[in-house]
This record gives sequence, C-alpha cells and structure tokens, in this order.
Amino acid sequence: MINFRLHFFVHSLFSLLLSFAYRYYVLCYPAPSRNTLIVIILIVYLPTFTHMVIYLFANDDPKELEDALRNQLPNYSFEDTKVIIGTVDTMKSLPTLLMTLYMVVPIIPVYAIILLVRLKVRRKLDGIADKMSHHTRRMHHTLLNALTCQAILPIFYLEAVITFVIQTLGINHKLLEYSVFSMILMIPSLSPVINIYFIRPYRSEVNYFIQKDDQL
Repeated sequence: MINFRLHFFVHSLFSLLLSFAYRYYVLCYPAPSRNTLIVIILIVYLPTFTHMVIYLFANDDPKELEDALRNQLPNYSFEDTKVIIGTVDTMKSLPTLLMTLYMVVPIIPVYAIILLVRLKVRRKLDGIADKMSHHTRRMHHTLLNALTCQAILPIFYLEAVITFVIQTLGINHKLLEYSVFSMILMIPSLSPVINIYFIRPYRSEVNYFIQKDDQL
C-alpha cells in the first residue's frame, strides 16, 4: 500500500507541471482534443506507474528490518508495531534506489520549469490584456492568482525531500519523521481548496451544497 501512496505523491508534482503546461498551450494554440489529452496524461503517468511496479519488489524481510531499526534507533519502542516494511539499505536495493531517485531528483528542475511556465503565462496574458473585455481581463486576473497559489505548492514537496535526505544522512528526530509525509500531504490537501476558491463553477457548487445542508 505504501508503494501506491508514494507513486501518487510523486505524480502530483508532474500533474501540476502538466496543468501549467496546458494553460500556457491553450493561450498560444487551439485546445487539443479530449483523446489527445488522455494520451498525453497516460504518457506522463507511465514513468510513475513503472516505478511503482518496480518498487513492489523492494521490501526486505520484516525481521531483518526490525533488527536494523532496533540497532539504529535503540530509544524507540517497537513492541506495538504490527507491520514493518521497507529496505535496510537503499543503496543496495536497486528498486528502492530507483524509486528514491525518481522522488528526489526531479523536484528542482520540475519546480524551475513550473515557475518558468507561470512567468510565460503571465507575460502572455499581459500582452493581450488590451484586446480583452473587462470581464475577460478579470477572469484572467483570477487565473493568474490561481497560478501563483499553485506555484507555491511544490515548496511543500521540496521541504519533504530535504527532510528525507537529512534522515538518510543519519540525522533522526520524531519531528523530521512526521514532517516527510505531513509536508507532502499539503499538496493534495490544498490543491482542491485552491481550485474551489478560484474556479467559479466549483465554488458555486460547494456554496449550493453548503446552503442546502443549512436549510436541512
């Protein structure tokens, strides 16, 4: 199950990049067909899915893992631990190493591309602002605000990666252990909130259901 969750965590970063690229594309060219979008989404998802399948073969023997944890973390209690999964040495397990590199390495270049695409979208919108109606300019201003908020989200992923690397170097603390998943969970938690706030149809539906519940 951890394999399934991890692959969605890392893919959230690529999905965000894809959404930025799509927004820039439709400003410059006609929107692609639905079938074309499906093919692109599947192509982008394929590497993540492949790494998830490879990572299925990464788990070491639970008893060996428990012994390694007891030696490395003698102050921790494992008496109530039901299941222990993972790898004793990441560098000696090719599936684990590949998945780790896939989660850690892309964050800097992908985030840089996201910021670059956001800048291009902003310049494109500024360049055609004079040709837009007041309503259209207001709509695109809302889009820019949404882009700005979404561009902040990968920072949480970067913080999770930094925390993970710190622990890999042998620096352990409970705060660091909780921070890895706490930081990375901020992306799927905040992204829907941003969409609901900035996308009017979503916001209207949410308001409708809230008002409907209040009436009941």
